[in-house]
Amino acid sequence: MEPAATITAYIVQVSLGDLPHGSIGYQTIFAAGLTLLLITLVFNIIGHLLRKRYREVY
Repeated sequence: MEPAATITAYIVQVSLGDLPHGSIGYQTIFAAGLTLLLITLVFNIIGHLLRKRYREVY
């Protein structure tokens, strides 16, 4: 059993090795980065909508 890691820690761990261009390991770095970007985008959109809905202007 391996311990859990964050997406960022996974990217760092994989990129420390010498990966050939176009390999599966090389492509997973970009897949993990894209996933991280999309999760951040979704959370930012949800936060913006919640702030707009519940904001009280004085």
